[in-house]
Amino acid sequence: MADDDAPDGATPDGATTPTPDATSGKPPHGATPADANDNKGDDELRDAGVRALAAERERVKELTAKLAELEDAGKSEVERTRNQLQRETQRAERAEARVAELERGSARLRIAEEVGLPLELADRINGDDDRAMRADAKRLLDLTQPPDGRLGAGRGGVTPARGPEDMNALIRGAAGRG
Repeated sequence: MADDDAPDGATPDGATTPTPDATSGKPPHGATPADANDNKGDDELRDAGVRALAAERERVKELTAKLAELEDAGKSEVERTRNQLQRETQRAERAEARVAELERGSARLRIAEEVGLPLELADRINGDDDRAMRADAKRLLDLTQPPDGRLGAGRGGVTPARGPEDMNALIRGAAGRG
């Protein structure tokens, strides 16, 4: 039978491969029961392994997509929260600036009243604190008050003319008739 085997393991032309005996169930001459079961088992394991691997890869793909979706949802939620925090921070800063301006306006009015400056001039008072605003209000009052100390513009009165009360007195003073 040495002539029957081809060098590459293929069967020569006209030869048949041994098949198990249908009546006895024994493997053909030269084949062992382990060889026959191992090939079938490997094929089944290979097929099952390939199916399991394909199923696992599909599951990993689905889970990766789900994870990406959750991360995107998380990012957008974080971004929404950040944007909302930024808007609220800006709103709070504007509110604080508005409150500070209203407090300065109130302090100007209070200081103008304390010093005796007309309330119409209160918005002209400058300063960072009450002390600076009070000093500025006093300077503004000095500028609006006549030098002789009488009530003038800004103090409820009319700015008096300096010198003689009327034109006749002025002419008499100029002529030396005094």
